[in-house]
Amino acid sequence: MAMRDDRARSLLAVSEIPLYESSRPPALNALDSKALSQKLRLARGLRDKYRDRGQQQQREARGKGAPRGRSPAKGNDRTQDKATLFTEILERYQARQEKVQQMTERREAAAAKQAAKQAATKAKTKAPTKSKAGGSTAKVTKPEKATAKPAKPAKPAKPAKTKAKNKTGKPANAKAQKAEKNSGPMSLDKVPRNQAPRRGPSDAVAGARRGHYAVTTARNQARRDNRK
Repeated sequence: MAMRDDRARSLLAVSEIPLYESSRPPALNALDSKALSQKLRLARGLRDKYRDRGQQQQREARGKGAPRGRSPAKGNDRTQDKATLFTEILERYQARQEKVQQMTERREAAAAKQAAKQAATKAKTKAPTKSKAGGSTAKVTKPEKATAKPAKPAKPAKPAKTKAKNKTGKPANAKAQKAEKNSGPMSLDKVPRNQAPRRGPSDAVAGARRGHYAVTTARNQARRDNRK
């Protein structure tokens, strides 16, 4: 059974009262693990102090130990009560520390379980889906469609065809020029032996001129002969 509050306060020194008050609810429930460790160290030290002093006083009262003071102790009830009180204080701090440790362990276990669950879910979403044949089909990411199509480059304008005109006003055609070139007088050296030379319009004109020149020459010669 715990010691009454009035009895406990009558035994304690002024410096020891805060340690006693913080060992009782609701102050005890507000202590964290670090504060509990400090309170436990102080309570254990005071319990050991008064327990050792009580044992020393008992030996002095029996005459088995040398007195620390001028006269041997006649009674040690107060010292024994203080040792008992600090034992109770120490036990309350220890019980609270165990409870805090259990809550911390449960909280850490829940956090680890939640982290493992999230990691498993994340790994499952990243795993490739299996096809019916047993193979894995990787997810193909489609390229994003362009919001606006690029404008097509304008085609260069075709230059206007200008047909060159000859002196007669008719358009000069490459084929006509080639035909006219080929229709000129053909050298007999270039004509094959088994093929007759081709006569073009220019050859006819040249032949007519030669005939006219021959006729004129013959006529002039006849006139000269008549004059003689």
